[in-house]
Amino acid sequence: GKIEVSADYTYRSREFTAFSPTAFDYTVIPSSVLLNGSIGYTADRWSVSVYGTNLTDNHLVSIVDVNTFGPVQPGNLEYWGRPRTIGVHAHVKF
Repeated sequence: GKIEVSADYTYRSREFTAFSPTAFDYTVIPSSVLLNGSIGYTADRWSVSVYGTNLTDNHLVSIVDVNTFGPVQPGNLEYWGRPRTIGVHAHVKF
Protein backbone atom coordinates (compact mmCIF):
# COMPACT_ATOMS: atom_id res chain seq x y z
CA GLY A 1 0.00 0.00 0.00
CA LYS A 2 0.90 3.65 -0.08
CA ILE A 3 0.13 6.81 1.87
CA GLU A 4 -1.10 9.85 -0.04
CA VAL A 5 -1.10 13.42 1.31
CA SER A 6 -2.73 16.35 -0.45
CA ALA A 7 -3.21 20.04 0.36
CA ASP A 8 -4.24 23.16 -1.50
CA TYR A 9 -4.36 26.82 -0.57
CA THR A 10 -6.30 29.47 -2.47
CA TYR A 11 -6.24 33.24 -1.97
CA ARG A 12 -9.00 35.38 -3.47
CA SER A 13 -8.54 39.16 -3.42
CA ARG A 14 -11.42 41.53 -2.78
CA GLU A 15 -13.56 42.45 -5.76
CA PHE A 16 -16.48 44.67 -6.71
CA THR A 17 -19.91 43.31 -7.63
CA ALA A 18 -20.00 45.64 -10.63
CA PHE A 19 -17.39 46.32 -13.31
CA SER A 20 -17.17 49.98 -12.31
CA PRO A 21 -17.17 51.08 -8.64
CA THR A 22 -18.99 54.24 -9.79
CA ALA A 23 -22.07 52.13 -10.62
CA PHE A 24 -25.20 52.92 -8.61
CA ASP A 25 -25.61 49.53 -6.98
CA TYR A 26 -22.35 47.85 -6.05
CA THR A 27 -20.58 46.50 -3.00
CA VAL A 28 -17.25 44.88 -2.23
CA ILE A 29 -16.81 41.13 -1.84
CA PRO A 30 -14.10 40.73 0.83
CA SER A 31 -10.88 38.82 0.24
CA SER A 32 -10.66 35.26 1.53
CA VAL A 33 -8.39 32.25 1.88
CA LEU A 34 -9.26 28.59 1.54
CA LEU A 35 -7.17 25.69 2.88
CA ASN A 36 -8.09 22.07 2.08
CA GLY A 37 -6.20 18.89 2.88
CA SER A 38 -6.38 15.11 3.01
CA ILE A 39 -4.35 12.08 4.05
CA GLY A 40 -5.13 8.56 2.99
CA TYR A 41 -3.96 4.99 2.61
CA THR A 42 -4.40 2.95 -0.57
CA ALA A 43 -4.04 -0.85 -0.80
CA ASP A 44 -4.78 -3.25 -3.67
CA ARG A 45 -8.59 -3.14 -3.66
CA TRP A 46 -9.46 -0.49 -1.11
CA SER A 47 -8.56 2.96 0.12
CA VAL A 48 -9.50 5.16 3.03
CA SER A 49 -8.75 8.84 3.62
CA VAL A 50 -9.57 11.66 6.00
CA TYR A 51 -10.18 15.07 4.46
CA GLY A 52 -10.89 18.61 5.55
CA THR A 53 -12.17 21.57 3.56
CA ASN A 54 -11.96 25.21 4.67
CA LEU A 55 -9.70 24.08 7.51
CA THR A 56 -9.23 27.67 8.75
CA ASP A 57 -13.04 28.07 8.89
CA ASN A 58 -12.96 31.38 7.02
CA HIS A 59 -16.18 33.20 6.14
CA LEU A 60 -16.15 32.79 2.36
CA VAL A 61 -18.41 35.17 0.43
CA SER A 62 -18.64 34.00 -3.18
CA ILE A 63 -21.34 36.30 -4.62
CA VAL A 64 -23.29 39.33 -3.39
CA ASP A 65 -26.58 40.42 -4.94
CA VAL A 66 -26.88 44.09 -4.06
CA ASN A 67 -30.19 45.27 -2.59
CA THR A 68 -32.02 47.18 -5.32
CA PHE A 69 -35.47 46.89 -3.68
CA GLY A 70 -34.98 49.49 -0.96
CA PRO A 71 -36.91 48.85 2.25
CA VAL A 72 -38.59 45.68 0.85
CA GLN A 73 -35.28 43.78 1.15
CA PRO A 74 -33.45 44.32 4.46
CA GLY A 75 -29.95 44.13 2.96
CA ASN A 76 -27.71 42.53 0.38
CA LEU A 77 -28.08 38.83 -0.42
CA GLU A 78 -24.79 37.01 0.20
CA TYR A 79 -23.86 33.52 -1.00
CA TRP A 80 -21.45 31.89 1.42
CA GLY A 81 -19.05 29.01 0.94
CA ARG A 82 -19.15 25.97 3.19
CA PRO A 83 -17.80 26.26 6.71
CA ARG A 84 -15.07 23.89 7.92
CA THR A 85 -16.01 20.34 6.91
CA ILE A 86 -14.24 17.17 8.04
CA GLY A 87 -15.00 13.73 6.59
CA VAL A 88 -13.86 10.26 5.64
CA HIS A 89 -13.76 8.68 2.18
CA ALA A 90 -13.68 4.88 1.82
CA HIS A 91 -13.52 3.01 -1.49
CA VAL A 92 -13.56 -0.71 -2.32
CA LYS A 93 -13.09 -2.13 -5.83
CA PHE A 94 -15.18 -5.17 -6.73
